[in-house]
Amino acid sequence: MPDLFATDAAALLVHRQRLAELFRSGRGALIGDTTCASRSLHTLDPARPAVVRVVSHADAGMLFYGRHARGEIAHLDVFHQVGLVQHRPMAAALREACEQYSLARRMSGAAEWLPERAALSDMVDVQTATGGGRVTGQLIYGTGYGLRRAHLNHVHLACFVPDDGLELLFWLVAGAEQEVARQGLEIRRLDQLEHEFLPGSSKLDLSPYSTPSDSVLKGSGRGQFRDGHEGSAPHGLSPGPIDPALAHLALELAGEFGTLEDLRQALDQIARARTDRPPWEGWTGWRSPTRAVATLRPRGLVTEEGGRTALTPQGWRLYTALHSERRELEAQFKRALRRLPRRQPGVQGRGRPATGDGTAGSRTRKESCRPRPGERIATIAVVPTALAALTREMLAQGGSPPPEEQSGFTGGRTSRGLSVTPADLRIPKPRKRRSLDVCLVLDGSASMAGRRLRAAKYLAQHLLLVSRDKVGVIVFQERGARLVVPFTRDFRLVEQGLASIEPLGLTPLADGLVTAAEYVRRSRRQGCCLLLITDGIPTVPKWGPYPMDDARLAAAEIGRRRLRLICLGLEPNRGFLTELAAVARGSLYVVEELEPESLLDLVHSHPALVARRR
Repeated sequence: MPDLFATDAAALLVHRQRLAELFRSGRGALIGDTTCASRSLHTLDPARPAVVRVVSHADAGMLFYGRHARGEIAHLDVFHQVGLVQHRPMAAALREACEQYSLARRMSGAAEWLPERAALSDMVDVQTATGGGRVTGQLIYGTGYGLRRAHLNHVHLACFVPDDGLELLFWLVAGAEQEVARQGLEIRRLDQLEHEFLPGSSKLDLSPYSTPSDSVLKGSGRGQFRDGHEGSAPHGLSPGPIDPALAHLALELAGEFGTLEDLRQALDQIARARTDRPPWEGWTGWRSPTRAVATLRPRGLVTEEGGRTALTPQGWRLYTALHSERRELEAQFKRALRRLPRRQPGVQGRGRPATGDGTAGSRTRKESCRPRPGERIATIAVVPTALAALTREMLAQGGSPPPEEQSGFTGGRTSRGLSVTPADLRIPKPRKRRSLDVCLVLDGSASMAGRRLRAAKYLAQHLLLVSRDKVGVIVFQERGARLVVPFTRDFRLVEQGLASIEPLGLTPLADGLVTAAEYVRRSRRQGCCLLLITDGIPTVPKWGPYPMDDARLAAAEIGRRRLRLICLGLEPNRGFLTELAAVARGSLYVVEELEPESLLDLVHSHPALVARRR
């Protein structure tokens, strides 16, 4: 490849400035004899094959990749005679072009915007009549018949490049032209460009050009990868509302994996897998690769061929939706969490309080007050208003009414009526709502893997959504306990913390209770409830040789500090859990199995948790 920068750097600088001016005005330009370049959409008139039309106001980045800002994506079409250009050798040529440009720009000392070499190639997409994708990716996309047929006469390129890096386009065009010639096809000369304005072009039908892809260009912001990982995340090229069937599938799988973040990470590992090793090599998080693949395979989302697991086209579409439509999916998931099913009363296995915490049956007296001058009255406190009017009349008469009239609403008093003046009006007094943050103390031992952990995650998310208070999560497992979610109202922060929990090891219950009590103390929470969820008894001591004794001591300290403890456990462990709740002066719910329905029974029946939702 010729060293364009070294041979004619001054001319290239002039051309770059000219390109920048044209692009800023919404126009396109011819590069050499074969290529139309712009930041807009290109169309070709079959009746005039040598004329390319540039839709000036239709930004390519916004149309193809759903980006929010204009003028970030350069769109190039390199025309050639009708034929099949093999996309894999073309991608290799484009990677070489990026390498040569990167080297030349660094040698010139003008590398202010330039990313690392690998990242520069990452930001280039290619499509030919045989397929396409990110030039540094797997190149297994763009194989639909309509898409391949639409590219029989040109190589489509798209890349992220600012105005001060537009020389890159010349290297890309040169590399593409050389590769076309190497494959035995002739380049085709373009006669002219035409610019036009198409009303409603923001709603153009781009379905023939829509495909799953591993591009990093969609909606990621200027020069930033969408999910913060090196490399790419697969995105479709066509923005738009998510398919209802795909949304339903995503929410169903989120329920089986625990959170949307768990599902996204599982698909992410498979999507980013190298071809020479299993996709789960180096996995982190709680997901068992065998269980994840077993869950995804029956739904046609993964395939296993040649000893390698990979996403199917449907799997790519799901992963695309999890990235590009995350806000919509998250909103639907929240609505589903708020409407989680509960058991009907009387169903066997429903948790019931084994001990009380002094909150059951408590009632709050409603208070009233005088309205402020000029205050708009929306609700009148009827009984206090009537009593104020009756009291005023009694004082005016200098005596008391007969016994049968003392209520103000019976006997002759009612027949004569009660005169109410503005001074008698009373309105309900606003009550200050007492907050009750919940610290979920979660058993993360190996026995919690699967449905039990998913139920606990559902409960944590549900608690956050049905109240205005904060939720925190502490997990205890193996030999200690740790904070995974600080007190927060941020749903995504809760989701990410829950996704980091990997069930393993033993049950250090005492450490979990101590860690939770200390965290609440440091947070200086006035109203806080510790919600303990465990499926077993302690197996790891904290101070002495006996784990159960240490757990009782930790619970007693919680009672001494007057922290409210609600314990949820299984029927086989009722005896120990009853002692634990008693020394903590808390309450106990016992269920046959930890499942979403039984946990929701607790939320909707325990007095303290019911009060926090008001």
